[in-house]
Amino acid sequence: MISNEKKHTLIHFHAAWCSPCQTMEPIIDRIEKEFERQLQILKVDVDELEQFAQYFKVQNVPTFVLIEAENILWKQAGILTFAELKKVISEHLSRNC
Repeated sequence: MISNEKKHTLIHFHAAWCSPCQTMEPIIDRIEKEFERQLQILKVDVDELEQFAQYFKVQNVPTFVLIEAENILWKQAGILTFAELKKVISEHLSRNC
């Protein structure tokens, strides 16, 4: 499904009309820089890729899904701070190294 040299992918489900999603954009950009060697970031507009969002049972935006291969490690909807998101990702990366 999703493959590259990085084992983990963070999927950021968002929509253009969603102001909380816009709030998350600079945080996602910081996360991408922080974990550039370990994590792939995939930004998915739920209006453009409805079936992909349905596959992951996304009901609200923003929603974040952390996967390894095709296994869902963590999923959460809503606004997160940089520190909160970094903590979740770091914990999962350290468990699966």
